[in-house]
Amino acid sequence: MPESAVCERDDALLAELDDADRREFTALAARQTQATWRLFQTYALSGIRAADQAAMQRLGAHYALDADPDTRAGEFTGPALVLTGRQDHVVGYQDQLDLVRAWYPHATYAALDGAGHNVHLDRPEVCHALLRQWATDLPR
Repeated sequence: MPESAVCERDDALLAELDDADRREFTALAARQTQATWRLFQTYALSGIRAADQAAMQRLGAHYALDADPDTRAGEFTGPALVLTGRQDHVVGYQDQLDLVRAWYPHATYAALDGAGHNVHLDRPEVCHALLRQWATDLPR
């Protein structure tokens, strides 16, 4: 995994947030800006607060995939999109490329610089463009 990295930081915004919000936001955001905060607050924070912590711990115990992508039977031959953040210190971005090579022969893979674990919040415009293209490819 890459080290946790902040690509852009708005210290005035972070000073305005209460401690709990700041802690949740800065734990994953590679871009700590007003725009990213609004997206995080709208789309992520309520789920984080409502999450069943016992269930999260059980899921966390089995979070990793098999270390050898070649052990999976078969491959997915439809269009696929794998978006990763280059600064994602939770799951990284490099292992996903191995998975794409082994299982998804028609996948588009992107490791977006300036994005962490919440790649869709850190780089929404690029994610939207790639998702639109993936959706266009679905009928084939």
